[in-house]
Amino acid sequence: MTSNGYEDDVTAALRQIQSAEASRGINNYIILISLRECSQRREAVALQRETQKNLTNLILNNEMQSMEDVYEDEDETTSPNKATRLFKISDWDFALYIASNEYRIIGFVNDVKLSILRLVERYLPDVFDRLNQWRLVQVFDLSRHKHIAVKRLRKLAESKQPEGELEQGPTDDERSDLTQNVEKYANQKLSSKHIELVNLTFERLGSSMFRDIFIRSQEIALVVPNKGAEPVINEMFVSVAQIRKHLLVNVDMSDGRNYFYQLTQLLDRLVLRCICEVRNVIRFNTSFNLNIDSVFTPEFQQFEETLLDRLPNCSVEFRAADIFDNFDRFDMVRDLIAARGASIAIDSVHPKMIGVLDFHRMGVRMAKINWTPEAEEILSDRAAEITRMQRAGVVFILARVEDPVGVRLGQKLGIRLFQGFHIDEMLLQMRYPSNLNFWRRVLEYRSRMEDFQNEAKINGRITDKRKLREMEHLITTFKTELEGVQAETSSLEELKTLLHLRSRIDAMEAELLQGATEGAAGGGDARANQVVH
Repeated sequence: MTSNGYEDDVTAALRQIQSAEASRGINNYIILISLRECSQRREAVALQRETQKNLTNLILNNEMQSMEDVYEDEDETTSPNKATRLFKISDWDFALYIASNEYRIIGFVNDVKLSILRLVERYLPDVFDRLNQWRLVQVFDLSRHKHIAVKRLRKLAESKQPEGELEQGPTDDERSDLTQNVEKYANQKLSSKHIELVNLTFERLGSSMFRDIFIRSQEIALVVPNKGAEPVINEMFVSVAQIRKHLLVNVDMSDGRNYFYQLTQLLDRLVLRCICEVRNVIRFNTSFNLNIDSVFTPEFQQFEETLLDRLPNCSVEFRAADIFDNFDRFDMVRDLIAARGASIAIDSVHPKMIGVLDFHRMGVRMAKINWTPEAEEILSDRAAEITRMQRAGVVFILARVEDPVGVRLGQKLGIRLFQGFHIDEMLLQMRYPSNLNFWRRVLEYRSRMEDFQNEAKINGRITDKRKLREMEHLITTFKTELEGVQAETSSLEELKTLLHLRSRIDAMEAELLQGATEGAAGGGDARANQVVH
């Protein structure tokens, strides 16, 4: 055997494997943990140290929980095998021996995987999505695969470490350049610099302002025949359109799937931070879409700890394609989230997947089917499958509904929850039955004004005279129209909304004048002259 400095642990581990014998329903397992895919980076030293510490803690917890079950009438110190032992067999590899029943080993292995994946996400987030989870943690039942476990352990102990450096992120000078010259990075292919720009913008603006600018929501409504629509779930998401408008201007996101995936992971973490730091975001049933790998981040851990009392009001959505790509991780994530009291939803389900997938057996509570022009025939043919899963407890949501046809078909199939532009219009009609065209214009005015405000928040102020004139004209037009409707309205609820809009417009007009004055004076750093606070 090649000398690697860990010969004593390797020998002890092999001896433990060879001497292992099952007894009284207790099997013996060896778990091989390899961090080699992470070993090329400087941060991997801390990862290795924390992994050993976490494995030791898991062993202690397992010993405390299972001692009575395993040795209820036997002195542990005289038992031929300790219940759990950890061996370090190389710089980056561990062997963990455990004597346990089949039920308990599943939970223990999940705890090991979750612990290591969260550490990798913390120390090496850019490596996380490249990891081969099968090589990271391998489990061998010694009653059936003892010879394979021995062979694999010897191979890890004797093999050389991989060499080479992974791609590094932007330097400090590049980070500074990113925040000061956003336009310089427009019209390019998506890269690590653009991802860092989004992250630095969050740090500069803070959670509350980032939420106001980039986070949007869309309601999922209960639609009952002859009773209209009632909002029941509020879905939160980062608006990629706003990111492209203000930060990644004309950036080609289709080039390089890995960079786009890294961007979505960052956006997941920023959403979670906003939820944790702006607690009133979750006021009633809330859903948000995550990548499966985002559950292993420190931000998700903070989300769990900060909002533990509100988790039963939360639904976490995972895209169907992401689940297929990471089915082993999904099993672990599903159990973790369900144990915290939150619900699991599968998002972006194509109608043809109905009948191919059994959502009840997958352990999801809700399934969001995308409405498409050809969906009517496909879903009608799968009505029996939908009914069977509904009876098993699966709640279906028909999403991206843009016409009444989708609502009518969904109701025919027993679906009561809907989402999409047509549902937004139904909710608007329910809230403002009179002056509907005016309220449509309100939304348009508000969207355009928010664009001006957001630009001021991000860049410090608006100095483009053409934009200032456009904004001034918009405010004048909106105020005139508000005054006309306010004089005619008889609804107290509408009147309250109108007064609130008027106060916002007045504040915005004052900010506009302040920004124009400071722009004319031309003094000071742009960040010190923020138009909107």
